[in-house]
Amino acid sequence: MEKDILSNQDIIQKLKLVTNSKSASELARRLGTERQNLKSFESKKSIDLNNRIISLLINNIEKVEQ
Repeated sequence: MEKDILSNQDIIQKLKLVTNSKSASELARRLGTERQNLKSFESKKSIDLNNRIISLLINNIEKVEQ
């Protein structure tokens, strides 16, 4: 599972794909937050429980879509 854990940058990119968001600003609007909050999340380097949970959910979504 460790190799399947996404970085924050990868999470943002995958969420844009999953939500059909064309930009970070559009994704932020869909999430109900400011773009700056996404930039802060994206620049964070550590892997925590949130990354693990989000990675698992995104991986499951991608499997269903295949």
